[in-house]
Amino acid sequence: MKKIGMLIAIIALLALPLAGQMRVGQGPPISCGPGANYMYLDSPNNITYSCGGLGTVPIPNDAWFSVLSSTTAQATANVTTDQNLISSTMGMPYSEWVMNQPGRLLEYAGFGTYNLGTTSTVTVKLKLCTIAGCGSGTVITLASWTTASQTNTSVTLGFNVNAYCVTVTSGATGTLECHGTLNFDSGATLAAASTTFNDSNTAVISSVPLNGQWFLQSTLAFNSANASNTATLRIQSADVWGPGVIN
Repeated sequence: MKKIGMLIAIIALLALPLAGQMRVGQGPPISCGPGANYMYLDSPNNITYSCGGLGTVPIPNDAWFSVLSSTTAQATANVTTDQNLISSTMGMPYSEWVMNQPGRLLEYAGFGTYNLGTTSTVTVKLKLCTIAGCGSGTVITLASWTTASQTNTSVTLGFNVNAYCVTVTSGATGTLECHGTLNFDSGATLAAASTTFNDSNTAVISSVPLNGQWFLQSTLAFNSANASNTATLRIQSADVWGPGVIN
């Protein structure tokens, strides 16, 4: 599907005059000098172009929105509440999130490490928040993963999260189907086999205002507090795929 979408976009570009260099951007059209070309997203479903003339081309089925957040975040050690890791702004140029269309797919990946000072389970969550940091406003948990009891090994081990959400219905009371896995190093060394934990969802997530602005927040919690507990998320990324999108 991705290759077909890119082929459609290339064919559309080849159909345009070749005067000037094509520039691509989101939001309002950029200023162009005489003979210059531009291309911009005028809606979630169309591209407007200028290349010696105006026109629109449909957006192929490819990735339209992508965010990469690499500010390392560390969970506070000696508590058992959800601690914020990385927040990614899911801002769009049209005052609504691009997931506001049935069939859209949100693909998430996060990578981190942990070190326990005492035997504990670990819970990782992926949340949507209307306010950065999830301290107020609407907070919706997309998926949650809880490990089995992990032994205090005093060794820094790794974990990674892969999650997917599909829009079932759009609008102010939209629904999402979200699932994924947490891969967690449970042995005493990095060479030990990791354990995979599924999310706890058994139904769709309902009443999600998909026509609004969102922040994607990862969190982590230890069920046993200890001053030597540490967990760090080094990076997270999210892409949106599906009908009527482009990268």
